[in-house]
Amino acid sequence: MASHRLNFTKAALLKAAAARKGARDYYYDEREAGLMMAVTAAGSKSFYLYKRIEGRPERLLLGKFPDMTVEQARKAAAKAKGGIAAGANPQKDKKAIRDEMTFGA
Repeated sequence: MASHRLNFTKAALLKAAAARKGARDYYYDEREAGLMMAVTAAGSKSFYLYKRIEGRPERLLLGKFPDMTVEQARKAAAKAKGGIAAGANPQKDKKAIRDEMTFGA
């Protein structure tokens, strides 16, 4: 696992190489605190918000690159941070949806 800090631009993120097999590389944005991009060994790139929620470090998936632009990712991160500051926990919401009874059950 390698981590890097850089100013997110489309050109800079397109240059990000795939991680070693079985690992992920993390790139942190210099402009938006907590915004990061994870790069897998297959070359898949995803934006995350890395933030402490209720005292625990969490990674909240924002979207895939290049489907989501850098500006959209920054806005989504700022919006999610606002919700967290207001007391919301997006991870609990996702877990509640996963734990609901399914049609098969």
